[in-house]
Amino acid sequence: MEQRGFALIEILIIVVIFVLIGAGAWWILSKNNVLSPDSKGYVEWSFGGENWQASGNPPACEEPLTLNSPVDPNKVDSVLLPGQVRGGDFKPHGGLAVGNATDNQLDVHTVRDGYLYRASRYIQDGEVQYLFDFIDSCGVMFRFDHLATLTPQFVTYANQLPEPQVDDSRTFNVNERLLLKKTP
Repeated sequence: MEQRGFALIEILIIVVIFVLIGAGAWWILSKNNVLSPDSKGYVEWSFGGENWQASGNPPACEEPLTLNSPVDPNKVDSVLLPGQVRGGDFKPHGGLAVGNATDNQLDVHTVRDGYLYRASRYIQDGEVQYLFDFIDSCGVMFRFDHLATLTPQFVTYANQLPEPQVDDSRTFNVNERLLLKKTP
């Protein structure tokens, strides 16, 4: 009898060889941080419908967790605590009120290294405003909202968002992740 084609055992051997080559390449690349978002081993987070998922093995957050003010504390009028009813709505987030700024100019700095995760642009009180969510490697999310003027880098991201709508601040995932480094 003459055999034509591959025997089952030959196909299994070929599949095993490809699996071993793929597993070896993945192991080498992950050891060299090629699969991580950058060479410092940052871990990105995403929401999988019910749970948050890390892209790798997340580092533990430092204890105690400390955050610097994202704005000059001398310009802050009041601290808005999370879990309050403000404007007739329950607000699970906190914030810093700077409503008495005379020139409406305020430099905002990041409080941690983190990746841009979601963004929004919307119209409130007749003015286009911007919102950006960031997540750091250990899973701490921080948000900048009610921004009126953006740096050129952030204008690029904002222009990729849907057109702003009145009082519609729904966020949209950002496809290209931007690493924002904490300013000293």
